[in-house]
Amino acid sequence: MKKKEKSPPLQNSPASLVCTRGLIRLDTALLCMGVCLLLGLFAGSVISDISYRETLQRQTHIKEKQDISTPSKNTPPLQDKQTQKRLAELEKQVTVAPKDQSAWIALGNAYFDASLAAEAITAYEKALTLGDASADLLTDLGIMYRELHRFEDAVFAFRQAKNRDPKHLQSRLNEGIVLFYDLSEKDEAVAAWKEALAINPDIRLSNGDTLESIVKELQQAK
Repeated sequence: MKKKEKSPPLQNSPASLVCTRGLIRLDTALLCMGVCLLLGLFAGSVISDISYRETLQRQTHIKEKQDISTPSKNTPPLQDKQTQKRLAELEKQVTVAPKDQSAWIALGNAYFDASLAAEAITAYEKALTLGDASADLLTDLGIMYRELHRFEDAVFAFRQAKNRDPKHLQSRLNEGIVLFYDLSEKDEAVAAWKEALAINPDIRLSNGDTLESIVKELQQAK
């Protein structure tokens, strides 16, 4: 993992959710809105798009926005010809070399980018049986679990990822998101975000607020 760098600011936008490989991005996370919710918070702002796949330079696919309270139900989108061709090639590759872990990971990534969560999970889980799992792989798997409303599985995958790499930031951010928004485990979410802050204390919202200040407000709202 590269040395710590300042995170880009989080962005403000209407309540919605999009996913990219490696990070659950919430367009409405962590902006304080008085007493809108039980803890006096309303989801608002995107967790910064931190790319841990820089060395691989993979193209990121952003999924269609949807309401934060309803993760995608994995309705298969229409695929363009280029995507269809790419998927067909990768599917053929794992048929020819079924014990090639990297081929299964590549197929999982392609399914991820094509918004095919169930297929991505199948490919990633197969990859896990063929060799060691990286924190990145486990994080991507967790995001796909979340897409299918398998929230406990998602948290478990994120925790496996951070155990695999003690400095893995994305898994901690994602763990907190699922715990807070999907499972209503506020204290556990705060604990995950505090771990993220220990790695990078300068995670900021676009209005200048820091994740650290939001975590403190959550703790004070008990």
